[in-house]
Amino acid sequence: MRSTGITTSLIIWTAAFVGIYVLSAIPGSAKYKATIGGLIVVAAVLFTTVLSLGSPQR
Repeated sequence: MRSTGITTSLIIWTAAFVGIYVLSAIPGSAKYKATIGGLIVVAAVLFTTVLSLGSPQR
């Protein structure tokens, strides 16, 4: 079942990087885009950490 956690992590990080890429294409203040991009990365790190803590280790 370890591959399920890896697959989920890859999906989370792919979505985070796609979100940052889309965010960079939207016109607007760089300050707000940097803040939102940082929040996306922090959310991905926290979600991946919670997944890794929740899965049993052999």
